[in-house]
Amino acid sequence: TGLMVREDHFQEAINTDGHLVLDIVLHREEDKHEVFSFLEQYRILILGSYRNRIRISVSARLVLTYNLAGNTYIQAIYEYIPPVLHNDVARHIIGIEAEGTDRVVVSETGLGEIIGVADTGIDLDHPDLRSHIIGAVAWGRKDTNDTSDPHGHGTHVTGSIVGDGTASGGKIKGMAPGAKVFFQSLMDDAGSLANFDLKLQELFKEAYEQGARIHNNSWGSAAEARYTIDSTIVDEFIYDHPEMLIVISAGNEGMCNTDQDGEKGYVGFGSVGSPATTKNGLTVGASRSKRTTGGYASATYGKIWPDRFTDPPTSIESISGDADSIAAFSSRGRCDDFRMKPDIVAPETDIPSAKSSLAPLSHFHGGYASYNNAYAFMGGTSMSAPIVSGAAAITREYYRSKRGYPTPSAALIKATLLNGTRKLNGMSAIYKSNMIPNPNQGYGMLDLSMTIPNEQNVFHLEFRDSLQDASISLNITGQEYALRFRTQQVTWIRACLAYTDFPVRSVQNNLDLLMDYEPTRDKWSGNIGINGNDPFVSRKEDSTNNMEIIRIDTAQPGLYTVKVFARNLPKGQQGFAIVITTGDMNVSFE
Repeated sequence: TGLMVREDHFQEAINTDGHLVLDIVLHREEDKHEVFSFLEQYRILILGSYRNRIRISVSARLVLTYNLAGNTYIQAIYEYIPPVLHNDVARHIIGIEAEGTDRVVVSETGLGEIIGVADTGIDLDHPDLRSHIIGAVAWGRKDTNDTSDPHGHGTHVTGSIVGDGTASGGKIKGMAPGAKVFFQSLMDDAGSLANFDLKLQELFKEAYEQGARIHNNSWGSAAEARYTIDSTIVDEFIYDHPEMLIVISAGNEGMCNTDQDGEKGYVGFGSVGSPATTKNGLTVGASRSKRTTGGYASATYGKIWPDRFTDPPTSIESISGDADSIAAFSSRGRCDDFRMKPDIVAPETDIPSAKSSLAPLSHFHGGYASYNNAYAFMGGTSMSAPIVSGAAAITREYYRSKRGYPTPSAALIKATLLNGTRKLNGMSAIYKSNMIPNPNQGYGMLDLSMTIPNEQNVFHLEFRDSLQDASISLNITGQEYALRFRTQQVTWIRACLAYTDFPVRSVQNNLDLLMDYEPTRDKWSGNIGINGNDPFVSRKEDSTNNMEIIRIDTAQPGLYTVKVFARNLPKGQQGFAIVITTGDMNVSFE
């Protein structure tokens, strides 16, 4: 055990009253009373507790004299980093509507899906939202059960998911206007986020019991890519509830000229927040929208954030306009255990969405006055996460309604979304790595036109999901699951593997995605090249991530075999989901 506060950040972690706020994690919950006695002996203030977690405030001057790390009941001690908010065009960019028109090409709207949203509050009377909220509960203002939204963040986020465009004649709509939302208000009476993170399990469980199978979280802590206790809790909940996809914004901590690995004028790495460092959740970074007017669109990063983006090229780039690039402030990976994050990116700069009637315009990036102040512009990974949550609802509806599969796993939804991504090629998206996944864009840009078959792009989608078919789970190291198919013409092929791993730091059960072509014995492996030219990596298969992709742009006709190989299973049986798509509609699977 040890005190997990970075030495170079020790002074920053100290409150103005000279105290540190720490989270203590116990080996066993039943030892909590022993630790309480120990803390009371030294008159250490207990701020709260939940299960095997205790939050304390302790004198920074005396913290080492208490020898907390030497207590045998304590597993680990973490610096508490308070969570903060991660502050019409998007539907075109991600492929729901045809470019340059209002024609809908993806017919799914999220109908029948319930999405949990945990945020500041909700304007229940907003015309775009009033028929979509099935319930709202107060976590921060419990005494008054106040779920209103004087901040505006929660209403804007919810509008990006289910807004139906009533106030704009259908012009400004969310991604899944057929879906419903169960809302959990986190803001306290002081206008800040409540101490909800002590009970993250209960937050997710409450939404799950209300029928939510997707949960949006546009908040997080600036944990500098560390895998924290909150990340563990997200992984644990999904491990115990494999149908629940938890979507988390990556954070807005991207900046130039940091101590991270970056050149002058370029955004550095290692800034993704917590719990965005989760393995089993879906972490969303931010691309730029194509908008050139409205909000901050025409301004440069150096003008709006002169302390963070001081040098060209980033400082002179427009905040929006280039949809092939990453937002400069979007947090980058990798994680501190070398896993790739974010997983996916979506548009977030200058996004118009529902504006709470109680929120001042100063909380936004500008108003959208054309529609009686019902909308406003806002940016940040807070805005990209709900776009992906809406896309996840659309994907779930596809499996239920068109494939007759009633309970798709979180792993299957992840695999499907990542399988359909589009690689961004702007310099900010391929900086230091001209492949995907990479630490700037993860597995690429959300693209629903390549995610599920649709009016504009008809293709074959094959999937396997161990949630309802345990026979395809792998049980021992060295075991493999094979899926063979034969194509009849030159075409493209994509495959994606995702699995819910054991909820502790780093990948535990290591599965590999492999493919071979029988006529020539050509072979491919998932995330090929991710290890680059690292001299310390003897093989090129990815042993770090629990998601892997293979893409062949020009595949010759013939027999292909996709394998999921159990490279190492120290935690025993491991289920998975795999998605394979191809442009050959005459493909035959064995």
